[in-house]
Amino acid sequence: MAKKKKAALKTMRLSEFAIFQNSKFLAVLYFLISIPVALIFALMLMSIPADKPHLSALFMIFVPFLYSAGAFLFSALGFAIYNWMVGFMGGGIEFKVEQK
Repeated sequence: MAKKKKAALKTMRLSEFAIFQNSKFLAVLYFLISIPVALIFALMLMSIPADKPHLSALFMIFVPFLYSAGAFLFSALGFAIYNWMVGFMGGGIEFKVEQK
């Protein structure tokens, strides 16, 4: 039985995030995730009798846009804080990778 050659692990450090690109990606991702949730809530809101106070089902159309705007702003803030901390502390998230 042949011995398996153990792959060498290489330690890498994540030193910086591209703030705009990553925030844009997360905003689109959160938008796509929030569409089915907003549709479900819109259907639930339409089942409430009209004489009772409730949010308009039309408001749910704007929820994915609001959710993605919040995702963009807060992820940009988080990435900026991470980039600042890396420069301030002289490090970053460290991980190991293996090459196959």
